[in-house]
Amino acid sequence: MLLKIAVTARPGIAEVEWLGERERVRALTMSDLVKAAGGRVDLVKMDIEGAELDVLTENNEWLKAVNAFVMELHPRVYGAEGLKQIVNGLAKTGFSVMPVRMEIGSERAIPDCMRAITLSPAWPISVLWRALVSLVARSYTHEYWLAVKARAS
Repeated sequence: MLLKIAVTARPGIAEVEWLGERERVRALTMSDLVKAAGGRVDLVKMDIEGAELDVLTENNEWLKAVNAFVMELHPRVYGAEGLKQIVNGLAKTGFSVMPVRMEIGSERAIPDCMRAITLSPAWPISVLWRALVSLVARSYTHEYWLAVKARAS
């Protein structure tokens, strides 16, 4: 099922931006999505560009229904204290949380990024930026976080 929505701590309307384009979309909570999925979720892949702090620390009873997460966290948005709140909050609900770092060579990462770009007024800037990065950095470190609940024995 594909949904064009924003995931937020409170339902309503959210303004989102992608490559310089702004759009207003319907916002749902993770509780809404868990209910729509039948009340139990094995794996959540979360990449919500800095909104993780609100979604994972406010109105988060839905965490009880999730077994594992793969997520991109953005401490540059909410700081080290926000990252600590997320990790500690997940740990309190039974998750073991760890970073997973991947080193990607720029010769592979840049073409992958280019294929993902959709044309918009911001795309020439994005292309130039990625080209500059590929010339300066020979590799790119990408970090995801893995959170898994321990199985009851």
